[in-house]
Amino acid sequence: MWPPLGAEDLHVWAFDTDVGVSRLAELGALLSHDEQERAWRFRLAVDRARFIARRGQLRLIIGRYAGITPQSLRFTNSPYGKPSLSMRTGVERLRFNASGSEGIALVGVRLDVDVGVDIERVRPLPDAPALAARCLTASESAELAALPEAEFLNRFFEYWTRKEAIVKSLGRGVSLSFDQIDLRPWPGEAACAVKLTQDKTTATQWVIPLPAPRHGYVAALATVPGRRFADMQIRSFALPAI
Repeated sequence: MWPPLGAEDLHVWAFDTDVGVSRLAELGALLSHDEQERAWRFRLAVDRARFIARRGQLRLIIGRYAGITPQSLRFTNSPYGKPSLSMRTGVERLRFNASGSEGIALVGVRLDVDVGVDIERVRPLPDAPALAARCLTASESAELAALPEAEFLNRFFEYWTRKEAIVKSLGRGVSLSFDQIDLRPWPGEAACAVKLTQDKTTATQWVIPLPAPRHGYVAALATVPGRRFADMQIRSFALPAI
């Protein structure tokens, strides 16, 4: 039975995007013509296959919540590129966001309230210090500079996923740069309310580190609680690999 989604519920689904040939064909048949065209723009076969698996399984998940077939879903993009369900589907209350890194993906789902999710595999980056200088605030950069090399990358990707989740939740794209988001001080691994000032307006986003569905990854989500943060119920699920 598919889990019901209440007003204060936030569901996070994890699934593999490295699937077998027959499964890939099934998922590819669920995609729209535009999505199939996008898939063939990938130069590498592995990237093409992962895109198909990611979009097909996203359609399976959202279709179950919407109560319609995956092929019937129609997506639209905001001016900043954030996907959402087209108003023509009649399920505009359903909000979602997706993220993928190599062979795994996440989808966050809520009712009425935007959500952002991000997942990244912790991996060596040749230009990590320079990238950190561009993406982090002065206090965050100072923290990373003081860390042993073994901890540097993991902490960098923790900051990256949390900031990416915020930007995706707000749907602002590159109009909100990472160095405008200060996550210091962070209360351990607990959720944190982050205040953002943009265009003379202030918004608060709750940022929640997520348990990584696989070793060597970090993940986070961002959203705004409907009433109180304590009332929000976050549940994690894994889509079976078939």
